[in-house]
Amino acid sequence: MDLEKLSVEYDRLYEEASDLLNKYNPCQFEGNQCVRNRIDLESGHFRPDGDVVKNGCCDTTSCSHLTSRGCNTKALGCKLHICSELHRRKHREFYTKIKLLTREAQDIFGTWIIQCYWGKKRYLDYLAAGAILPEV
Repeated sequence: MDLEKLSVEYDRLYEEASDLLNKYNPCQFEGNQCVRNRIDLESGHFRPDGDVVKNGCCDTTSCSHLTSRGCNTKALGCKLHICSELHRRKHREFYTKIKLLTREAQDIFGTWIIQCYWGKKRYLDYLAAGAILPEV
């Protein structure tokens, strides 16, 4: 698959994942905190540095793409990430649909795409620089 087709597929999967997150709202953000972070605060669990966690997964990984206005990149891996709290809460319909998208993304981009928090441009630049392009 050439880079242009990969770019189109990346955008399609990213938008589908975004739509699922918007429709089901599994992270249940309130006051700039996801449900997992609120549960951790209520139970007295904090990050090792003692900071209050905000912005869900983004802040807990010290993401370089997180700005005061939100995320500044299109990272498919972030959209497909499911934390352990979502597993426990059993958002079955959301979970089933996001897992199907994850499998599709892995078939197209490789299994590590869900662990890659690079933005689209960096990922496609990596492929263009000589990485083995997925065959689909």
